[in-house]
Amino acid sequence: MASFATIRVKEVSAARISGANIHNERQYNELDFDTPDNIDSSQSDMNINLVFKDGEESDFSYKEAIYYCIEKAQAPIRKNSVMGLEYVVSASSDFLEAYTPEKYFASCVKFLEKKHGKENIIAVAEHYDELKPHAHIIVVPIIRKEIHWKCRKGDGFSEGTKEENRLCARDFTGNRMLLSRMQDDFYAHNLQAADECGVDITRGTPSEEQQTLYVDNTSHDVGLLNQAFEELAKKAQRCNLEYERGQKNIAEYKKALKEAHEKQLELEAIREKEEREFKLFKEKKAIQEERDKQFDRVRKEKEQEKERESKRLEKEAKEKEKEQETKRQGREAKEKAQKKERGRGMGGGMGM
Repeated sequence: MASFATIRVKEVSAARISGANIHNERQYNELDFDTPDNIDSSQSDMNINLVFKDGEESDFSYKEAIYYCIEKAQAPIRKNSVMGLEYVVSASSDFLEAYTPEKYFASCVKFLEKKHGKENIIAVAEHYDELKPHAHIIVVPIIRKEIHWKCRKGDGFSEGTKEENRLCARDFTGNRMLLSRMQDDFYAHNLQAADECGVDITRGTPSEEQQTLYVDNTSHDVGLLNQAFEELAKKAQRCNLEYERGQKNIAEYKKALKEAHEKQLELEAIREKEEREFKLFKEKKAIQEERDKQFDRVRKEKEQEKERESKRLEKEAKEKEKEQETKRQGREAKEKAQKKERGRGMGGGMGM
């Protein structure tokens, strides 16, 4: 079985901060919520929960730690800002046992410190009360960016650039290429640890390659819509440039932008459908593989039972043959004794 190290990431909006805090720190009982079925509460005492302020442990809640980090960086918050990124890291059982979960999770934190900066990591939650040990690492996606600004005042116009801190999750998770590069970097980061403990880890097949194989056998709609979306997006970009130069009217720009948006929504809907079907496909495949394994087990058990029965019959046949030989030898001995006795009787009669 292949050995591996896994990392997943999801965006945390302002509305999801409390939910992440409740789950990661197992606050269900305190808030009179039902504990999810996949959590073994008897093992929850083994979990480790840490919240950080300026890289040091604190008693902050997730919300307090996130807003403190943003306020200290003086990063503006917009209505649709992504407030945090939640990374979930784990590995195959043999890798975790060989390297130990504690060392592995510490190594994962170091990986994310290099990616985001230690000051932007606000929480680490190690969970040992679910099916497989894993850790949730919460970071605030703050980066230093160069901003281009423009200013019109009366008949005058000025522009320039400045640097400032920004909340910018899309610079880390904005497209498949960024996510694929993150997987490559994470795989490379864990190679040395795997070598140290004698485990050969593999880089998983990128999801886009898996989905390409599936989509090629089902539907080409995604590819066609993706091409149409890219063309319309380019058209919208051209319209935007021409509009800024006063060479295109606003109505055509809005129309192209609307068409691009509609195509994007259509593409996302079909992509979600394809992902659901692909997930169902993988689940069915897993069920079939499990059935095949069960069939092999039953077949092997029957073969073993047949072999045991054959050996039993062979043993009984040998015992029976041995018994018959013993009886035959007994009969022969008896016959010899009888002949000898008769010989003696005859000899005695002649003497008389």
